[in-house]
Amino acid sequence: MKEVKETMYGEPLRIERELYGLSLRDFEKVTGMGYSYVSKYENHHMEPYEKHLDIIEDFINGEYAERIYAYLDQKGGKTA
Repeated sequence: MKEVKETMYGEPLRIERELYGLSLRDFEKVTGMGYSYVSKYENHHMEPYEKHLDIIEDFINGEYAERIYAYLDQKGGKTA
């Protein structure tokens, strides 16, 4: 069984991603961060790599909102 590690990013990342209605693959397309990493971070299976911390923090702080809305508009999805 894999060890579960607590991280301060997992839950806020999942909540914010779901509020926008983004799947893991949608998140990957918007941010460029691989969906498998996002899943591992959200489920506390690993700590975020240093190169992902800025992306996660910017996403949680709403810095990707404009890009997300443009992506969802192009995709024909909802804009929360």
